[in-house]
Amino acid sequence: MQGERLRSPDRILALSDGVFAIIITILVLELKVPPHLSQESFPGLVEELRPTVVAWVASFLITGMYWVGHRDVLAPVRFVNRDLVWLNLLFLLPASIIPFAATPDFERVERVLTKTYRWNRSSCRRGLGSPYARPPAPARREGIGVVNNL
Repeated sequence: MQGERLRSPDRILALSDGVFAIIITILVLELKVPPHLSQESFPGLVEELRPTVVAWVASFLITGMYWVGHRDVLAPVRFVNRDLVWLNLLFLLPASIIPFAATPDFERVERVLTKTYRWNRSSCRRGLGSPYARPPAPARREGIGVVNNL
């Protein structure tokens, strides 16, 4: 830890918030209204769009769970080092593929979202919650690094 530059976690939080905002934006861009919409075709359209909307809601909620979990994990962090920056990027990697799972094909959605969620949870436990992500004990007492409370 000696000689290592410690920084505020504000930039990590800003980057992560931006990534989550882009993920949510990409999700909503997949919702498309047909060009020839009329009152007569509306009931059929609702039924036709139902799988897409369900996939969007599921993907949105999972993205929200990642965002809330990320904020909770980084809340006690007062300073970050390069290792934590890279661990944060690794945490964002699987979250960034969530928009690819937002499809009306329910079987594929369930399979991809489940795998993405499990991979992200396990990488979070191995990464941000690992002993390698924590500084030595004296630094933890000073509030540097992450707290292993996963």
